[in-house]
Amino acid sequence: MKLWYLLRETFSNLTKARFSSLLSIVTMAISLLMIGVFAVVALNGWQLVQHIKNKIEMEAFIEDTLTPNQIYELKQKISKMEGVMAVAFISKEEAREQFQRQFGEDVFTILGENPLPCSFRLRVQPLFQKPRRVKILAQKIQALPGVTEVVYRYELLILIEKYLKIALGIALLLGLIVGVGAILLIANTIQLSIYSKRDAIEIMKLVGATPSFIRRPFLLAGAFQGLVAGGVATGILNLLLFVIRYFVPEIQFFIQQVFLLLIVTGIMLGIIGSRLAIRRYLK
Repeated sequence: MKLWYLLRETFSNLTKARFSSLLSIVTMAISLLMIGVFAVVALNGWQLVQHIKNKIEMEAFIEDTLTPNQIYELKQKISKMEGVMAVAFISKEEAREQFQRQFGEDVFTILGENPLPCSFRLRVQPLFQKPRRVKILAQKIQALPGVTEVVYRYELLILIEKYLKIALGIALLLGLIVGVGAILLIANTIQLSIYSKRDAIEIMKLVGATPSFIRRPFLLAGAFQGLVAGGVATGILNLLLFVIRYFVPEIQFFIQQVFLLLIVTGIMLGIIGSRLAIRRYLK
């Protein structure tokens, strides 16, 4: 009986402010859709950035006079350094072949000799791919006897770090604006429902109804609006991504987490908005 009453009152609260409820759901769905689109872009952008960072290699050039034993010992020292994920030795001949594949010219034919030095090509662990850590690691390798120069794309790492911070700032600002707007819309809808039922609420108080018993239907109404808005936003976003994939099959999206985020965010915003209205008008 209590469950039936709770459900009946929840939908009654929504129908009492029908236009306001519909407006809240539509507006919140649009807001959540905006968050969803940005989240998909940000998530896939993050995956792309990680892929690029994993492809960035550090190359340590070494002296040509080192013996095979010295080269092996140097490789072992570098391999044991914190932050180093993998080390590969590149001989002068391998460097020559790579130069020819990349530029289409044989450096030996051009210069009459092979000036390319031997080197170690390193891959850095993900936790050490930040510019400051990579720089420190490069300095440690540079200080090793037999190493002549360490080369890596420091500027690219700085650029990636910069734009990641900008994207995160935009995401937080957008989420804050949309979240506050959605909360206020839900609060306004619940406020209208409370106002339309003010006489019934007073009677319930007089006959001994507990505050939680009175508040529960309004909280569920807010949560329901958020759930519907999240579901609508998820459906539209899924349709948009389906259309994009239809025309550009090569694009792959990581979207499961985003769909769950929209549903949960919608429900949470609805509950927060309801609590705001209840606290203000059901003292």
